[in-house]
Amino acid sequence: MRNVVLARIDERLLHGQVCTKWMQATHANVIVLADDDLVNDKFTCKIFMGMKPAGTELQIFTVDQAIEYLKEDSPENEKVMLLTKCAQSFLRMNEAGVVYDKIICGSAAVSGNKYGKRKKLIRDLFASDSEKDAMRALIDKGVTMVYQLAIDNAPVDLAKLLK
Repeated sequence: MRNVVLARIDERLLHGQVCTKWMQATHANVIVLADDDLVNDKFTCKIFMGMKPAGTELQIFTVDQAIEYLKEDSPENEKVMLLTKCAQSFLRMNEAGVVYDKIICGSAAVSGNKYGKRKKLIRDLFASDSEKDAMRALIDKGVTMVYQLAIDNAPVDLAKLLK
């Protein structure tokens, strides 16, 4: 199994906060973006490739491809930052045997999403009923889920917000 040092839901996937603060905090040297639609968006993939920090490997996969990749043995000193846009992707990976004990949720916007009507959970984290169901399922499997927009913010336990 690959060494996942950070599992994060963030609708923007790769952006400045992730490329700087989260990378420094985790010492990740591989970024995995798991999103079924992104793989076919060559323009955005090219932008993300240009954004990745120097010396960092970037892998862009469908969720199923990410499952296969993450189930492989981790090379020595590899530290993977795993990013998806929604809880359903993490639930699919978990149900397929990918292991992580904590998922940090960043921002998820209200408009322009395919996951259903989203309602505000906290600050700028919005979730549809199906996303909340996926979060609850992950929590029931023993995965800690927190909202933490920036590394400097205190994490908020999502289990309490989802009751």
